[in-house]
Amino acid sequence: MVHTCVAVGCHNRKTPDSRLSFYRFPRDKDRKQRWIAAVKRAGWQPTDASRLCSEHFVSGKQSKNQFSPDYIPSVFKHTPSPEKRKHLAELANFERRQELIRSKRQEQEKRTDVAAALLELQSIHPVNSATTDAVSDAQDQNPVVEHLHLTVAISNLTMQWNATASDLKSPRWSVWPLWTASQTF
Repeated sequence: MVHTCVAVGCHNRKTPDSRLSFYRFPRDKDRKQRWIAAVKRAGWQPTDASRLCSEHFVSGKQSKNQFSPDYIPSVFKHTPSPEKRKHLAELANFERRQELIRSKRQEQEKRTDVAAALLELQSIHPVNSATTDAVSDAQDQNPVVEHLHLTVAISNLTMQWNATASDLKSPRWSVWPLWTASQTF
């Protein structure tokens, strides 16, 4: 089936040598209405065969992340140039934020790995049983070892909390604002 872009003034068609992608209108009602509004065709409703080409997205592809500028198509012939530049700047900011989140997550994982490795090294006991008891007693009273144990525990809890919080913030959870408002810290 040959796909043709439904945007006003766009004559892109899917051909075998085309590098364009063609996207269906979303099933989510709110997002679908926002796509329809962006296309700006009076009295028009998309069908199952309706597609938008990748040229109508700032980065050249749609995003399923609701915070991305490519969540809704925004590049059309009826869009003024300053607004297109604004969308490009939003995309750059979004990508920087995503990279910062990734780097923080990697840094946290590295800290946890280092703390776990230090604990593993600390837990190596001498073979002599008389000294083993003495070392074990010293470790129980060693604040450095206790600090490492707490660091690993806190790192693990932080990663679990971040994963849970990001799941709860996803669009499928409609109770996020109510849930956070009821929490006391």
